[in-house]
Amino acid sequence: MIYMKLQGNVFPYFQGDVRLEVPEMGEEFVLPEGFVEVEQQPAPDYDQFSQTVDYGVPYEESGSWKVDMVVRQMTTKEQSAASALPSSMQKDPELAKLMRELEQELGLGG
Repeated sequence: MIYMKLQGNVFPYFQGDVRLEVPEMGEEFVLPEGFVEVEQQPAPDYDQFSQTVDYGVPYEESGSWKVDMVVRQMTTKEQSAASALPSSMQKDPELAKLMRELEQELGLGG
């Protein structure tokens, strides 16, 4: 799950970040007042060798907070790093797709 701190619209926050802000929270995670859960929308298709996906700006829609995933061109440095050592993920498009989905679920897009 991804969260946003409403004061200052600080995004993204993850469970560990929220716990650091609220150290008195017990073992059970309870979203404290002042934070909202943000639903990550599916990422569009993109070229994993020249593009990457980042969070857009969270927005409220019908009482829920959402964030779109935005495709952007990789920088030259990012492209160099991505192509330096071809991984099995880069060699297998299906594995690459699964890894992108996992990164999105974990909020690691980008």
